[in-house]
Amino acid sequence: MKRLKIGDNILVITGSEKGKTGKILKFVKKDRAIIEGVDMHRRHYPSSPTRDAGIENVNCSIHTSNLMLIINNKPTKVKVIMQDKKRIRISRKEVA
Repeated sequence: MKRLKIGDNILVITGSEKGKTGKILKFVKKDRAIIEGVDMHRRHYPSSPTRDAGIENVNCSIHTSNLMLIINNKPTKVKVIMQDKKRIRISRKEVA
């Protein structure tokens, strides 16, 4: 089970986007996520028969090791435990 899921609120903990928060839009490959409004790059498109030329803002992916889940407006580490033969995610602060 992944520690992060689509729709989770996260905090970027390292890199040039450190301190920014957002929501996970989708996962790219197994260990990279696209975050809403974080790591925006400008992409230049040439004209083609199906598209006009222009410049668009594109979300780039961030490695999941650089992200931390936000629970109750506080960034927390996540632990996966077995409960009634199902895996559930809980905050490390709840365990301690």
